[in-house]
Amino acid sequence: MKKIFHLIVCMLLIGSMANAQTKDSTRYQKDREKFKNMDSTKKEKMRDKGLTKNLNLSHDQKKRMDSIHADTHKQRDAIEKDNSLTQEQKQEKIKALNKQEKSKMNGVLTPEQRQKAKQARENKKKKGTRDSTHTQ
Repeated sequence: MKKIFHLIVCMLLIGSMANAQTKDSTRYQKDREKFKNMDSTKKEKMRDKGLTKNLNLSHDQKKRMDSIHADTHKQRDAIEKDNSLTQEQKQEKIKALNKQEKSKMNGVLTPEQRQKAKQARENKKKKGTRDSTHTQ
């Protein structure tokens, strides 16, 4: 009788653990799918919320950063839609555009904010996640 009781308890525990793992992975997949289907502007705004929160940007700095992001986004779209360029040329132009954006954004930040952004990038690099601060 005792063995049967232990067997039932073990089966219930195993079943509940398997169910919990399925729920977590399903939630993760739904979140990834949701993020994947978002437009790039919305994605950037989500990423920037962390940036503004961590760097304590002023209202003026936020506006200037938004302007830089919007301008870069328009230029990036134009490059991607330019059929006269090869894929390699597009990549080179986008790389230069990203470098230009980082330079402009650094001009908006104070030295302390640049240091915080640099530290955040290093931490993300250690974790193996993509850098979303767009600053150097």
